[in-house]
Amino acid sequence: MAPGLDPLPAELAALGAVVTECSAATVTAGGCDFAVVPVPEGSDAEDTVARTLALVQDWLASDAVADARLVLVTRGAVPAGPGEDADVAQAAVWGLVRTAQAENPGRFTLIDIDGSEGGARALAAALAAEEPQLAVRDGRALVARLRRAVRRELPVPEAPAWRLETGGDGTLDGLALVPHEEALRPLAEGEIRVGIRAAGPELPRCRRRPRSGAGADGTGR
Repeated sequence: MAPGLDPLPAELAALGAVVTECSAATVTAGGCDFAVVPVPEGSDAEDTVARTLALVQDWLASDAVADARLVLVTRGAVPAGPGEDADVAQAAVWGLVRTAQAENPGRFTLIDIDGSEGGARALAAALAAEEPQLAVRDGRALVARLRRAVRRELPVPEAPAWRLETGGDGTLDGLALVPHEEALRPLAEGEIRVGIRAAGPELPRCRRRPRSGAGADGTGR
């Protein structure tokens, strides 16, 4: 129990969490628009998701908080900055709650924090923004937005033969046409050469880093 906070009322005791922004009594009385619950760290993904699922189900089943928003605060659930890696258990919570958000608009908010200075102030601003999903990094609240992709044409090598490769990072951003002189060597016994007029890369392979040489190249001329 955190100091200065009221316990959850009996009808919400199954939530097994402490409300950290509004007292539970205020929430049930309709005097608060949201309740903030931190997702515990350090547990395995299966246990964390099971506890969060129970929390979400009990929240939706309670008429006392039918007009309130449940805000779940995670740490490191989404890679919102350069070099960040997502915590598996925390990321799984985002996957679960995103589904709940789609089925119950306006009932849940996801906020991912990094623990930096100024994070508390940014968290308060994030709550006021009423965005369904936010990440707080270095005291700033970040939201995901779609933007028009920049068209990038791949330069074609002057070499007589080339192929499409995914590059060192194994992503679509690293696609490049590179010379492939090996395609012009004389065929050995038992080999054939197949001419392809049009082809495209296998996108699922391009999205993940190849574990070996297999899948690192696509098609060419």
